[in-house]
Amino acid sequence: MKICAKKQDIIKYCVAITVVCCAVFFGIYFYKNADRVEPKNPISQEIEQLTQNGETQIGESLAQQLENSQTDNSQTDNEGENDKNDSGKSNENSENSNENFGTSNINNQPQNNENGNLSGGKNQQNDSQSDEKKQSGGINADIKPEGESDIVYFKTSIKDGETVSEKLYQFTITQLQKDLKLRSTKVSVNGEEIAQFSGKCTLDEGKNIIRVQCTYTQNDNTIKRAYKDYTVYCYSENIGFSTDLTDKEVNEEQLNFYATAFYDKDEISVKVMLNGNEISGNGKYSVNLSENENYITLFAEYKGKKAEKNYTIKYVKPQEFGISTNLYDQTTSAESFSFYAKMLGNSENAKMTVAVNGKSVSGADGNYNVTLKTGGNSIRIKAKDGEKSAEKVFTITYIPTADETTKPVISQINLTDEMTVRGSGFSMSLTAADCNSERIYADKIEVYVNGIYVDYDWQNSTDTGYYLPLNAGENTVEIKITDSQGRYQNYFYTINCQRVQQGEEVGKIQFQFDANVMGIPSFVQNSQVSFYEGESAMDCIKRYLEENGFSCEISGDADTGYYLKRISKESAFVGTQIPAQLDSYLSQDGIGKTGISSADSLGELDFTQGSGWIISLNGKVTSYGISQVHFADGDVLRLTFTLCYGREISGAENAYDVVW
Repeated sequence: MKICAKKQDIIKYCVAITVVCCAVFFGIYFYKNADRVEPKNPISQEIEQLTQNGETQIGESLAQQLENSQTDNSQTDNEGENDKNDSGKSNENSENSNENFGTSNINNQPQNNENGNLSGGKNQQNDSQSDEKKQSGGINADIKPEGESDIVYFKTSIKDGETVSEKLYQFTITQLQKDLKLRSTKVSVNGEEIAQFSGKCTLDEGKNIIRVQCTYTQNDNTIKRAYKDYTVYCYSENIGFSTDLTDKEVNEEQLNFYATAFYDKDEISVKVMLNGNEISGNGKYSVNLSENENYITLFAEYKGKKAEKNYTIKYVKPQEFGISTNLYDQTTSAESFSFYAKMLGNSENAKMTVAVNGKSVSGADGNYNVTLKTGGNSIRIKAKDGEKSAEKVFTITYIPTADETTKPVISQINLTDEMTVRGSGFSMSLTAADCNSERIYADKIEVYVNGIYVDYDWQNSTDTGYYLPLNAGENTVEIKITDSQGRYQNYFYTINCQRVQQGEEVGKIQFQFDANVMGIPSFVQNSQVSFYEGESAMDCIKRYLEENGFSCEISGDADTGYYLKRISKESAFVGTQIPAQLDSYLSQDGIGKTGISSADSLGELDFTQGSGWIISLNGKVTSYGISQVHFADGDVLRLTFTLCYGREISGAENAYDVVW
């Protein structure tokens, strides 16, 4: 029995060992053959982040890259983290996407890199602003670039870097920032703007740079611009040329250029002729020019097709001695400024010096790069060769670009975006200030209506006034405010104008008419008066007074302006006298008495040398004549008699402590 029991124990032990071994074996087998769930790599995290922001097209493009990247087992986690943190990858990824996106960095200046993307940086010397303002075309505002920005303003259906065979190229532009108002869209191909772009453009043979630029206004009506450059190649069934040749005038005898020919993406041989003689070269050429005009011809032939292009290069021999430079008086918003300057026809002992703001600067091979100060910068170039000397002086004005903390602002304006007015114009008033709340006056304010410069009408201690002539329908108003440092900010408004017939009612004003200072109660208080198309403010006032039994005497002319000299009505001004308190003010100010008065009229020089009728518009005594008043619907006009140039009237800039 004991032997049997031991045998049973041995059998049980063996079975247990067998079961355990089988379990381990099958566990290892299933582990090796089970489906793996790979950990999420950094690229997929980037896709989630982009798709959460609504950039679905970018996400799809990255998803395709993720699928490809998963086959590469050599990628480490650290490399993935670097990819995740490299913001520059977004541009690289977008090249594979069906839709490319335009971004903007309002505070940087544009600079193209070799990939056609836009990045923030300093402008070259050609980035200048026009100082001319009284011309058609509106504010010559600098193009604001889209740099490496997180904000995407628009997308297009252009496939950056694609090749097409048709010269007629179509694409769409989709706006992404719904809180911005699109003002205009401009498209250019190889630097030439497409007039009234409607979704189509014409490509040149070979490489094309398509620029899409969109202009927006923000909630505060400041202007923001964004653009993006795309590269599209066009190879049709015609022979094309690629060259840097242009018709031009040069003053160096040697000319270097490149020239190639292609047909349907394939490069083909090109024959280059200079003044009828074939020259050798393998895509790159160097020739010596003859004096005056030289003719370069590119010729190619392939599969029975022929093509020819001609250029004229004029070689003007440099003068015996002088200075050659690309400088000219200009304005720039880039602190770093580049230019070149060389001597012409100089000997070994000749010497040239370049000074910026009185300090000498050095350059390499005639190329200079300097740092400008805010405002005007003087660049003086002097050359001397024995008895010969030459000198050139240029002024480069550096105006730093304003940012959110330094930009000048419009602190008050009676214009609202998309407002609607009736008639042929609108009387606009505004108050502008710099970042330190210092008042900016009319000499630093530019106003354009539909691209035409509008000069100011009047100015007082707080406001500057303009009369804006309007066309029927939509009108654009651009306002450029510049501070004492040269920083500027553009503002943009739209006015919808409902034109009316001559003599048709435009709106209503509230009219107040009094001689309170003389102890006479108001003749009229808050009366609603209509004004009509073609009627001046003086016409409106005169019409209203005559309708109420008064006669008016108007003085002045069209050149000096008109003003209301006297109002008359029988017995309307009986009992007028100077208040005792005001009489003391008159004595202190040295305002003499005239002794002129009448019970039937009241006007200029009655009682004092400072008397007459003045107007207040919307609670402020105007510092300008009534000829410069243009009514807007809802204006409040007060016609008041004064004894001391308006100082006793409420709303005057230098009013007394007591007003009437």
